[in-house]
Amino acid sequence: MIRYQPDKHHPLGPSSWPAWAQCAAYEPDRDDDDVAEDDGSADTYPSEAALRGILQHAAYAALLVQDKPAADAAAQELTEHELEEVHWAVRHTLTLVEETGFSRDDIRVERRVTLFGEDGIEPVYFGTLDVCWGGRCIADAKFGEVRDYFAQLVGYALPLIEAGKTESVDAFVVYARHRRSRRYHIDAETARRVGYGILRKRTAAYSHPTPCEYCGWCRLAASCPAINATVEAVARLRPEVPEWLTLASARNHDIASDPLLAGKARYLWKAFLEKWGAGVEFATRTMALKGTPPVGFSVVKRAGTKKVVNASAAIQACEQLGVPREALDEAISVSFGGLAMAVQRSLGWPKSDAENALVVALRKVGAVQFQPETIMLRAKKGIKEELAAASALPVQQLPRQDEEA
Repeated sequence: MIRYQPDKHHPLGPSSWPAWAQCAAYEPDRDDDDVAEDDGSADTYPSEAALRGILQHAAYAALLVQDKPAADAAAQELTEHELEEVHWAVRHTLTLVEETGFSRDDIRVERRVTLFGEDGIEPVYFGTLDVCWGGRCIADAKFGEVRDYFAQLVGYALPLIEAGKTESVDAFVVYARHRRSRRYHIDAETARRVGYGILRKRTAAYSHPTPCEYCGWCRLAASCPAINATVEAVARLRPEVPEWLTLASARNHDIASDPLLAGKARYLWKAFLEKWGAGVEFATRTMALKGTPPVGFSVVKRAGTKKVVNASAAIQACEQLGVPREALDEAISVSFGGLAMAVQRSLGWPKSDAENALVVALRKVGAVQFQPETIMLRAKKGIKEELAAASALPVQQLPRQDEEA
């Protein structure tokens, strides 16, 4: 018997709690949400990164409950590297289950948890657990970068505690890409303090926006007064910033849908703020290296990075330690640019010929993967004049993109 429950999304669901813990005004951009991993409930088609995560989660759940048909179907959609991450996550989760005194038969996947209101009927929110076992242990698999997901785990733990199923929850985050996990012991007092605190902030009449690490994934970021006020305050420290280059109107209009505001914002960032920030970083680090850190900051020494200077010798050394070759292949990352440069220098070929020959050679052995095409924005000549002229025109008179030569 396969132990599944239907997956649904609630506006107050725990997947957004890590962001709300930092900014209660955060609105997830479900079209490109790589942080709070897309659960497939988006109104718009998920991003490529989110879609890969969905497929990996499907394989992860199926393998844990030994649903071979579902696991095989999901595996066909994954690359070898993605499948390796899934298999590691499964093995590590099974280890966590055993370490907490349970067995594979106790595992349940994709289980919905619901926090009910005072009437016991209307849900405050619900969410879907990746994995749970033993009534008091939960795990959430992440196939992206390492972030702080404590608040999300609290969102899953709170309904279990309030329903009287357990007095505390052992919660795990399994970071498959980085081959590590983190454990939290969430007692009732912590779950209620953190959980209801986030809900109160989120449902307040006015959620005060705060710049945070989730701004890049917030659909309101382009018109957020917290971000724009900070940008304008910094920009006005530069006397050469012209008066017309202002984002004040962005409080009432969305930069993401207004090409003039978007152009101003990007120019302001690239021409002034980015350079200003780089200058501040250099000056303050130099000051700290000389023994005088900036007021409010302390110097924290970090160990220097280690660099492998002889790849062949490093592989041989690891093999002598008993590391299997497949593990080394998984750990070693080789850049296409570096290989192309080696071909170019060794054979004396032009750069384009070296890259083309390398692509053909790598294709033959299945060792190359083509990433989706990307774009870049390059400032036009006379950008200041174009922005200044457009600022004097009504919005409806702005030239459309398809009208430009």
